[in-house]
Amino acid sequence: MVRAIVLALCMALLLTGCAKPAAEPPAPLEEPISLASFTFMARGMTMESIYSYTAEKAENGTRLYLELNCGRDIIDVTAEEDVLGELGAIAAMYRLDTWNGFDKVNKWVSDGEGFTLRMTTADGQDIYANGSNEFPVNYYEAREAIDLFFQKYVE
Repeated sequence: MVRAIVLALCMALLLTGCAKPAAEPPAPLEEPISLASFTFMARGMTMESIYSYTAEKAENGTRLYLELNCGRDIIDVTAEEDVLGELGAIAAMYRLDTWNGFDKVNKWVSDGEGFTLRMTTADGQDIYANGSNEFPVNYYEAREAIDLFFQKYVE
């Protein structure tokens, strides 16, 4: 009986991915990634955990469009500072370029959280990643840095 329970628990861990060894994040790039646009969307189970940040080149700076609290709060401003340069530094630090093509869904979880990342580099390369209860290497660290960066435009 005990053997059957242990076997069932081991199978559950294997099926949910909890037994996977953590992958090492790639080394940061020395130079920022030159960006033309950047969008990060987060999805969760509360209004506060559903938001999106978009930054794109505009005629007189960088247009920032933030949807917070499930779209109830919108911030649409033009920033004069080099927002895309700073986001490019974050992208280089956390190697967001290596997330390109990540598209995973954990079908065993019916709720939880997810994300979408879209970046276009200055030379036109599109980088896209999407996950639902599955995340690329160093996702949580990168999300924290992105949230912290945009927080100054929320306050």
